[in-house]
This record gives sequence, structure tokens and C-alpha cells, in this order.
Amino acid sequence: MTNAAERAQDLLRNVHDSLPEGGLEHALERAAKENRPLRVKLGLDPTAPDIHLGHTVVLGKLREFQDLGHQVVLIVGDYTARVGDPSGRSATRPALSGEEIDANAETYQQQAFTVLAADEAAQLVIEHLLLGGDDAGDLELDARGTINEPDTALTHLNGLEGLSSLL
Repeated sequence: MTNAAERAQDLLRNVHDSLPEGGLEHALERAAKENRPLRVKLGLDPTAPDIHLGHTVVLGKLREFQDLGHQVVLIVGDYTARVGDPSGRSATRPALSGEEIDANAETYQQQAFTVLAADEAAQLVIEHLLLGGDDAGDLELDARGTINEPDTALTHLNGLEGLSSLL
């Protein structure tokens, strides 16, 4: 087994799916040939004041990448928090104010870096969506129309509350 294959196998321990299959091993091989670390990204939406226990599972996996010398990028984006989101719910989450989003993003950063190493290889990106102009309605429609689970889509399509559109 090659070094990349062994590392991929270790990193994929306790992972349900890795798509495409063999992709991580290939990426590790390519990075080794180019003598550079992988850049591994996680995006979080600051829709609540605190990260939840489920986030720590993914953060722990990112820490494994860090411990092998790879770069971690934590992206805290405010798009979902600004427009509301029905993902996995029967009702749309309320849109948050800019002050609430900023406070949540700060808390997320503090909490995430209790798991992640806050070193020079770690990067925090705060993504702000600026709504305005003619595209604002389209952006909001796209965000609210994004449904990740088929059962949720059927529920919304059958007329239960939670999916809205701005026309």
C-alpha cells in the first residue's frame, strides 16, 4: 500500500462516504508530487448562536488533516442566515439581522478553534452576502428553493409551510 493510500485510509476512518471513490488518495498523491499540502474547506452558516455537537465531528476530521500538515479553511458564510432556510425543516428559519449574524460568526470561530489548531496554516474566511439591486430577489429565491432532502422537497411541494419565493 502506498503512503497516499495509507493516509487516505486513515483519514477515511469513520467516514460514511467519500466521493468520488479514490478521490482522496488521488488528491494526496498529487499534493505529494507537487510538494504542497491539501487545502480542506468546511463551510458553516451562522444560523444559531453556537455550533452544535454534530459540527465537532467534522471539525475533528479537519483536525486530522491539520495534524498531517494540510491547510484547513473554515468558511463562515452569512447567506443562509440572511435569507432564512428551510433545510430539513417544515418551516423556514427566520432571517437574522447583521448584528446577530456577526455575533454568531464570532462564537463559531471561537468554538471551532477549540478543536482546530489556530496556526499559520489555518485560515478563517468570513463570507458576507450583500443583497441589493435587481438580483436580490433572485438570490433569495435560490437560497430558499435549495432543498437538500427529497422528503423535505415533497413536503414543501405538497403545500406545507416553509418554502417561499419572492417574485
